[in-house]
Amino acid sequence: VSSTTDLYVSTEYLTPGDRVVIIDDFLAGGRTADALIRVCKMANANVVGAGFLIEKLNDAGRPFLSGYQVPLEAIALVRIENGAINVVDVAQEDAE
Repeated sequence: VSSTTDLYVSTEYLTPGDRVVIIDDFLAGGRTADALIRVCKMANANVVGAGFLIEKLNDAGRPFLSGYQVPLEAIALVRIENGAINVVDVAQEDAE
Protein backbone atom coordinates (compact mmCIF):
# COMPACT_ATOMS: atom_id res chain seq x y z
CA VAL A 1 0.00 0.00 0.00
CA SER A 2 1.45 3.33 -1.05
CA SER A 3 0.38 6.74 0.12
CA THR A 4 1.48 10.31 -0.41
CA THR A 5 1.79 13.00 2.22
CA ASP A 6 2.61 16.62 1.49
CA LEU A 7 5.29 18.26 3.58
CA TYR A 8 5.62 22.02 3.86
CA VAL A 9 8.34 23.99 5.62
CA SER A 10 8.27 27.79 5.60
CA THR A 11 11.45 29.48 4.39
CA GLU A 12 11.31 31.68 7.49
CA TYR A 13 12.09 28.57 9.58
CA LEU A 14 14.71 26.90 7.37
CA THR A 15 17.54 28.95 5.88
CA PRO A 16 20.83 28.18 4.12
CA GLY A 17 23.51 27.04 6.52
CA ASP A 18 21.10 25.96 9.27
CA ARG A 19 22.19 22.86 11.17
CA VAL A 20 19.18 20.57 11.53
CA VAL A 21 18.48 17.56 13.74
CA ILE A 22 15.41 15.60 12.68
CA ILE A 23 13.37 14.11 15.53
CA ASP A 24 10.49 11.71 14.81
CA ASP A 25 8.53 9.09 16.69
CA PHE A 26 9.19 6.04 14.45
CA LEU A 27 11.84 4.98 11.98
CA ALA A 28 10.25 2.32 9.83
CA GLY A 29 10.58 2.61 6.06
CA GLY A 30 12.40 5.93 6.25
CA ARG A 31 10.16 7.87 3.89
CA THR A 32 9.34 10.70 6.30
CA ALA A 33 12.98 11.24 7.28
CA ASP A 34 13.95 11.03 3.59
CA ALA A 35 11.45 13.77 2.72
CA LEU A 36 12.68 15.98 5.57
CA ILE A 37 16.32 15.52 4.54
CA ARG A 38 15.46 16.41 0.94
CA VAL A 39 13.59 19.55 2.06
CA CYS A 40 16.62 20.58 4.10
CA LYS A 41 18.93 19.99 1.14
CA MET A 42 16.67 22.12 -1.10
CA ALA A 43 16.99 24.92 1.47
CA ASN A 44 20.79 24.42 1.63
CA ALA A 45 20.49 23.50 5.31
CA ASN A 46 22.69 20.77 6.79
CA VAL A 47 21.11 17.74 8.46
CA VAL A 48 23.59 16.80 11.20
CA GLY A 49 21.62 13.91 12.70
CA ALA A 50 18.28 12.22 13.19
CA GLY A 51 16.74 10.75 16.31
CA PHE A 52 13.77 8.44 16.73
CA LEU A 53 11.89 7.16 19.73
CA ILE A 54 11.43 3.70 18.20
CA GLU A 55 13.16 2.01 15.29
CA LYS A 56 11.38 -0.95 13.70
CA LEU A 57 14.19 -3.30 12.70
CA ASN A 58 11.92 -5.33 10.40
CA ASP A 59 11.64 -2.35 8.06
CA ALA A 60 14.45 -1.00 5.95
CA GLY A 61 14.50 2.60 7.20
CA ARG A 62 18.13 2.67 8.32
CA PRO A 63 19.51 1.12 5.10
CA PHE A 64 17.18 3.35 3.04
CA LEU A 65 18.64 6.47 4.67
CA SER A 66 22.27 5.28 4.71
CA GLY A 67 23.14 7.10 1.49
CA TYR A 68 22.73 10.45 3.24
CA GLN A 69 25.52 9.64 5.71
CA VAL A 70 23.55 11.25 8.55
CA PRO A 71 23.99 9.78 12.05
CA LEU A 72 20.79 8.00 13.14
CA GLU A 73 19.92 7.23 16.75
CA ALA A 74 16.93 5.47 18.31
CA ILE A 75 15.93 5.19 21.95
CA ALA A 76 14.34 1.76 21.50
CA LEU A 77 14.74 -0.93 18.87
CA VAL A 78 11.85 -3.30 18.21
CA ARG A 79 11.38 -6.34 16.04
CA ILE A 80 7.88 -7.57 15.18
CA GLU A 81 7.64 -11.34 14.84
CA ASN A 82 4.49 -13.43 14.59
CA GLY A 83 2.37 -10.50 15.74
CA ALA A 84 4.50 -9.92 18.85
CA ILE A 85 6.52 -6.77 19.46
CA ASN A 86 9.93 -7.58 20.91
CA VAL A 87 12.21 -4.92 22.37
CA VAL A 88 15.75 -5.62 21.22
CA ASP A 89 18.75 -5.26 23.51
CA VAL A 90 21.02 -2.71 21.81
CA ALA A 91 24.18 -4.58 22.89
CA GLN A 92 22.79 -7.79 21.41
CA GLU A 93 21.89 -6.02 18.15
CA ASP A 94 25.41 -4.55 17.88
CA ALA A 95 26.89 -8.04 18.32
CA GLU A 96 24.91 -9.39 15.35
